[in-house]
Amino acid sequence: MARQNTVFKEAYNRYAVALRTDTALPSEPEIAAQLGVSRSTARAILTRLSEEGIIRWNKRQKIVLRQPTDHDLFPSEETDSCMISSSAASCSAFLPMMPPPACRSTNWS
Repeated sequence: MARQNTVFKEAYNRYAVALRTDTALPSEPEIAAQLGVSRSTARAILTRLSEEGIIRWNKRQKIVLRQPTDHDLFPSEETDSCMISSSAASCSAFLPMMPPPACRSTNWS
C-alpha cells in the first residue's frame, strides 16, 4: 500500500469519528490544517464522506448528516503504517521521530 493512501485512510478515520450530526464543517484548507494533510487529501476525505452519505456537500456548505458507523471507516490494518512496513525494525526506528496523529501539526520548526 502506498504511503499516501495510508495517510488518506488514517486522516479519514480520524476526521470521521470526530464528526457530530447537524454541524457545519470548515473549509478545505482548515480541515487540511487540522489533520496535517494536503488540501487535496482534505478534499478526498470530504468526497468520500459525501459519497458515504455522512455529509451533504453543496459548494462551500458542508453539513454532517449522520455519525459514521464502523462500516464507514477503514480497518486499522489499512491505516497503521507499521502494519505495512516490511520490518518492525524500520517502523520502530521511524515512530520516535513522529508525534502521535492527534499531535501532528504542519509547523515542525
